[in-house]
Amino acid sequence: MIKAQVWYVISLGLLLSYCKPEVKTPDSPHQVDTELIRQSLLASTTDWNKGDLDRFLSVYDSAATFMTAKGLIGLDTLKAHYQKNYFTGTQPKQQLAFQELQVKPLGNMYALVTGKFVLTGAGQPEQSGRFSLVFHLTNAGWRILHDHSS
Repeated sequence: MIKAQVWYVISLGLLLSYCKPEVKTPDSPHQVDTELIRQSLLASTTDWNKGDLDRFLSVYDSAATFMTAKGLIGLDTLKAHYQKNYFTGTQPKQQLAFQELQVKPLGNMYALVTGKFVLTGAGQPEQSGRFSLVFHLTNAGWRILHDHSS
C-alpha cells in the first residue's frame, strides 16, 4: 500500500512539473542593444577626457537621478558636483576610463550596467570605484535613468 502511494505521489509530481502554463510576454519591436549601450558609455569617456562635461552628461536622461551619501540628486546638481570636484575650468583633473562593463537587459526597455570607473593622471593618485547604472530606451536612444557610483 505504501509503495503504491509513493508511486502515486512521484507520478503526480512528474505530471504537474510538465503542466506548467506557458508564460507569454508581449512582443516588442525593441531589443536591448547591449553593444550600443556599451559603446555610448565608452564614447562618454572620450567626452570627459576632452573636457566636454555637457557632452559627457548627454548620455543621462534629463530626469536622471544620482545616489549620493546624502541621498538622491538630479542632473543639474550632478553636473555642479563633477565641475567642482573633477574639473579645473574646462579640463578634467584626471582621465576617465570604464572597465569590466557588464550589461544585463531588464526587459525590452531597460538595462542594468555595472562596471568600474578609473581616474588617472595629472600626477594625482589613481581613483577608482564601482557603479551601477539603469539605462532606459527613450525616443533619443539609450539614456541613464539612475546612477549609483561609489
